[in-house]
Amino acid sequence: MKFPRFLRTAATRGLLGLTALFALPTAASAVTRCVSTATQLHNALAEVRTATDALFLIRVRTGIYQATAQTGPFEMVQTHANQLVDVSGGWSGANGACTAQSYDPSLTALIGNASTPALSVYAGIPLSMDPADTPFNAKVSVFGLTLKNPNFTTALVTHSNREDFPYDYWEPESACLNALVGLQYNELLLERLDIRDCRAPNNSNAAGFVRNIGATLTMRNIVARQSSSLGNAGLRVNGEGGVSYLSQISITGMDTNASCSSPSTSNTAFLLDQASGLDLHSTGHGTLYLSNSVVWGNTRCSATATTDIFAVLGEFDAGDPTTPTDNTWTGGSGGDVWLDHVHTGNFDYITPIQAAHISSPRYGNPGFVAPGNPMPGGNSSLINAGNPNPQGGTGSYDASGRARVRGGTVDIGAYEAQPNLPPTLVLAAQYTVAPLAPANTLVFTAAASDDGLPGPLSYSLSSSNCPGTFTINTSTGAVRLVSANPPAGGACSLMVTASDGAAQVSTPTQVVLQPLSDVIFANGFDG
Repeated sequence: MKFPRFLRTAATRGLLGLTALFALPTAASAVTRCVSTATQLHNALAEVRTATDALFLIRVRTGIYQATAQTGPFEMVQTHANQLVDVSGGWSGANGACTAQSYDPSLTALIGNASTPALSVYAGIPLSMDPADTPFNAKVSVFGLTLKNPNFTTALVTHSNREDFPYDYWEPESACLNALVGLQYNELLLERLDIRDCRAPNNSNAAGFVRNIGATLTMRNIVARQSSSLGNAGLRVNGEGGVSYLSQISITGMDTNASCSSPSTSNTAFLLDQASGLDLHSTGHGTLYLSNSVVWGNTRCSATATTDIFAVLGEFDAGDPTTPTDNTWTGGSGGDVWLDHVHTGNFDYITPIQAAHISSPRYGNPGFVAPGNPMPGGNSSLINAGNPNPQGGTGSYDASGRARVRGGTVDIGAYEAQPNLPPTLVLAAQYTVAPLAPANTLVFTAAASDDGLPGPLSYSLSSSNCPGTFTINTSTGAVRLVSANPPAGGACSLMVTASDGAAQVSTPTQVVLQPLSDVIFANGFDG
């Protein structure tokens, strides 16, 4: 998509505060689309471009939605003033209806393909070259979705024409999330997104590329993980005027290898992507806030040190975008970046004008539950360590759909630490084994339930009066005979234990080995 060139001029009109509150439209001006197939999702998103309804709701039922050549891309372009568009996942209900909603983004997954990102959202965009057609008081919200794309092979588009450079060159090329909001008096909210498994081997962005051109952008309770690309594998956020709020963000497990490529084999764009986790660009006198966020455990190629967060305050005039040698700063292009309660491995920035504002920085291992899983572990330094009133807010739910604040103070990152609850294991009072049952006979399966923290369940058993008679699968809880049931039978007392690695529960039961009985003739005797 090529955006009109007048956008850059409009983006420099000055700082933008929070957009005004939106009045709820009347029922006659509201439309709801409940979708349950990829084709329906594509069609509903495409309908937004021409729909003039004041409220347009797209409710996506739980399930997996794959973008294909047949379904078309998952792309939404919002072009009308005084319009609210809401795209949300986690819906369910009888007979294909959307009447109940879960806040867990893992229940609704959008998957891109080799040439199609998982989701593209453009808010407040004029379709003509006339600035008078620019939408205003338009708001788009997207939340409660998982975005994936392990097969994105599209190459970065390059141009030698300087006139095309700001728009064609930076056409969104991310494998998973492309988003843009413009201009003044418009707003884009991205919340509770799980962005993972985004692979862009021929491109500079993997997890997401988000641009704010003079409007208001809010991103919160977003996790990006386990992705790779030539450039910044994590998130890139451009604040080109306006105000951008990023809060409660977690980024980990990103693999970026652009720094291993020379300018002759790698596009200049990669040279500007200095981060492996979060790349921030603030220009056009815009303001960008990053609060209560953790960016850690991301890697670049072995030729350079890891840089989790990198910020550029100002704009390069790169004349010829294929060469890295003529970069100069554009006068009056500076932006402002504020970091508050940010936990990272390392942070760096470049600017000719104004330094980044850094408050309460935190460094080192944040204590994730596991590598690539940014949920705080039991001893994590992220717990109760955030600013309770960050710029952009905390949101009501974390990236797993659970209550945002627990323990009195908000945690740093996309996830709120959850108290580890012990497993629940319910067994029958007694189980029986048939006479002469062979070795390896399944007796019962101890299926415990758990909250998934801090790790997977494991099982063990003991017996006070029948040692060595039974064995249990430590992963599945299946209890089996070690050897055949003896003819004499017997009764065995068992204690089965389920553990999540930190807490455990033990439940007793009895197994009766039925003896071999005397032969009974069902039809009497002959003669």
